[in-house]
Amino acid sequence: MTTLKKIIGGIAEGVGEVIKEGAKEIAETVDPTKLIESAIGPKKTGNEFTEYLKGISGNLSSEDLETKRKEFEKKEAIEKAEAEKVIREALPAHLKPTHTSREPSVYERNIREEEMKNAQAIEAQKKQPKTIIEPAGKVRGVLGGKRRPKSADFEAKHDAKVG
Repeated sequence: MTTLKKIIGGIAEGVGEVIKEGAKEIAETVDPTKLIESAIGPKKTGNEFTEYLKGISGNLSSEDLETKRKEFEKKEAIEKAEAEKVIREALPAHLKPTHTSREPSVYERNIREEEMKNAQAIEAQKKQPKTIIEPAGKVRGVLGGKRRPKSADFEAKHDAKVG
């Protein structure tokens, strides 16, 4: 019986260690910082271009690195402009971008003029002094003062039976 307990205990300890190791591996793979590093790559502390130049030419001063970087940027801009020119020439007419500096149509000009007039009218209204006149009393219409009495609605009928 004691040997059986030792065997079962050994198996339980082995399973426990395997579970602990598996849990550690899962925790490492699910760790958010490691996930981000694996997706983006490790953090880079310096400029890649300056490190590249230092690796190629050995010891360069910071001034030399700046001049080489500026030369590289100029060269890159020229190559980019040439590539854009080639791409624009290769595009068919219906895919070429339209000119953005066109004059507005008559409809658009009329809409702008109306908007400007409305804006000017609103500004003029805002600049005018607002005076509120208090009413002197209750103002009624033409027939406002002449009311019919309620007894006028009652018609006396001669042949009406009461009771």
